[in-house]
Amino acid sequence: MNRVASVALISLIAAPAMSCHHAAQLAELSQERIGEVDFGASLQSMEAAPKESVSKQVSHPECLMVAIQAYPGTLFMVEQGRITRANAAPESPNLLGVEVGDSRSAVFEGYPQL
Repeated sequence: MNRVASVALISLIAAPAMSCHHAAQLAELSQERIGEVDFGASLQSMEAAPKESVSKQVSHPECLMVAIQAYPGTLFMVEQGRITRANAAPESPNLLGVEVGDSRSAVFEGYPQL
């Protein structure tokens, strides 16, 4: 795993949640996706998916933040029509096993290559 992707993943899981949720409902976060949503996928493809309900939350000239009903507590950043990252709930499981509240030293102990 490259250093930039690792740091990006850690910052994603440290992002604040918009509301409280049960861990069983939360999708696993990785550097490529959260649950079934791939980073780099077009927002248009998500809006066209029959099971998905997409609502626009915050709009800036540079990006758009959207909520997808199937991923409660997670906001997705959209840039130039593509999903580029996710602000996941703090209790979201992730590939690294790092949790919000873990000390920096604990993260580096588990991942000295960072």
